[in-house]
Amino acid sequence: MAARRRTNFPTEVRKAALARAEGQCEGVLPTGLRCEAVLQASQYVFDHVVTDFHGGRPDLSNCQVLCKDCDRAKTVADQTAIADTRRAYDAHHRLRAPRKPMAGGRYDRVSKGFDGLTRDRDTGTVRSRFGSIDVRDL
Repeated sequence: MAARRRTNFPTEVRKAALARAEGQCEGVLPTGLRCEAVLQASQYVFDHVVTDFHGGRPDLSNCQVLCKDCDRAKTVADQTAIADTRRAYDAHHRLRAPRKPMAGGRYDRVSKGFDGLTRDRDTGTVRSRFGSIDVRDL
């Protein structure tokens, strides 16, 4: 997953999107209705409908003019979707760092039996306790 540079909209696309918006936010509210916010200078942004990360192109069909509130809500949703995509990519390509197994769990290298002895799961040999001296080694 190569890091790509963010592509901004060309000036012609921004002008055309602003004309299409007719001074009103193009965001869609959770109710399904269009946001009624009036666009004021420096209070709106040009946003990718399909995120840049997911292959959205910098053209008019992928550009929308949003007020700051709609942009903030959409950005949160976009960041969640991007994080999910990255996690799925990493899981598919096995790029996650290996985790340490839970002590005493099925995948731990040692197991403690009912007799109180700790054994190596691979070889079955009894392991000495930490901090204790085995008299057989003297």
